[in-house]
Amino acid sequence: MQDTDQAAMLNEEFLLFRETFINELLSIATFKEKRGEHFIRPLVIVKDREKFEELNAKVNQWERYVEEIVELDPIRYNTRSVKFKLPAVLRDMSSVSIYINEAVSVRDVSKEQLISNYETAIASLKVGEQTEDSKRTCRIYRNEMNAIKRDDETMYKARNSNHTDVVVHFLPTLENGEKAPSNNFIKHRVSMAGMIVFDEIGNMECNLPKDGASRKSLIDTYITPIKYSIPSRGKIYRSSDNKRALTEMADKERVIRKRKDADKYNAKRREKRRLARVEKAAAIKAEKAAIKAEKAAERKKAAAAKKAATAAKKAAAAAK
Repeated sequence: MQDTDQAAMLNEEFLLFRETFINELLSIATFKEKRGEHFIRPLVIVKDREKFEELNAKVNQWERYVEEIVELDPIRYNTRSVKFKLPAVLRDMSSVSIYINEAVSVRDVSKEQLISNYETAIASLKVGEQTEDSKRTCRIYRNEMNAIKRDDETMYKARNSNHTDVVVHFLPTLENGEKAPSNNFIKHRVSMAGMIVFDEIGNMECNLPKDGASRKSLIDTYITPIKYSIPSRGKIYRSSDNKRALTEMADKERVIRKRKDADKYNAKRREKRRLARVEKAAAIKAEKAAIKAEKAAERKKAAAAKKAATAAKKAAAAAK
């Protein structure tokens, strides 16, 4: 049997294994995203070690399938294929926050293409008998087209938000067992295959998103689309506006990062000063204890000397 045929058979076996395993994860998921009538992206938090080891073994089996299939036929099969993407496996996390983000695809559209779209749409509306609605739509299209012609912009961005992403923020557990500071979160995107998290201690905090809630793309707060009434996939933005928004977002992100770094630095300084105060207080306390012990020893010594002197006097008196 040729390697390609063997790879194809193994791929069919893998797809059946993949479907069964993902369905198992969906059945025990703490969170799963609903898309239409189906569920995807299972996030499974496992508290039982034996169950975790069982699921982890299946992830390893998934990986072996992929390696063998690609090795048999590297031309038809690629490890970067979406269907080969493994469920992520994480440990040592103290809390998880789940977010459903609006995912956006962006493509370039030239000024000429937009004008051509308007001309085609206007021409189609003029075919046959015109109604008041079609005349009004023609006027709208023509006004918007003329605005684009007057615009100095030569390239535009078409942004389409037709699906969502699930992103989780994890706070790792520190070596001393405590939860890491809130600004030290680790961000992961949940793939279609899902994610498995081992909650070994059994007290992981889990913050679930509200039903139907999704976070809009951040760039929407910085730019406004142009008027483009022709039915299309997504909204149209000026490229220069898009570039400016990305720059502003990056600048804001740098400011936030600097603030976080400054907060972290100041927190370390405060902790250092606190430890210094604790050490100083302990040293003062130890010094006072030492002085107290020394005085107590001196008093004890003086009392013993006095007692010995009294005893000596009594002995001398008795001898007379």
